[in-house]
Amino acid sequence: MQNIGVGSTFFSKKVGDGSAREQAASCQKVLGGWENTALQYDTKHYRSNLINCGIIPFITKNTENIKLNEYIYIEKNISIY
Repeated sequence: MQNIGVGSTFFSKKVGDGSAREQAASCQKVLGGWENTALQYDTKHYRSNLINCGIIPFITKNTENIKLNEYIYIEKNISIY
């Protein structure tokens, strides 16, 4: 239990469009964001900004299993490509 951290996750259907891409990623980090899940990322720049802020971007094809107030466990030694 000592090595478990808790952070916020953000979900959107299509994210990363607009002129505030850099600010949006950094604001998520300020709000405790550790992970961002989307059906698709509108630009590579937004996804890169998330990574630069220390937020893990995930893409999902199924939104039926995403529910409010649930936990996602991510193993520390996960390989991200």
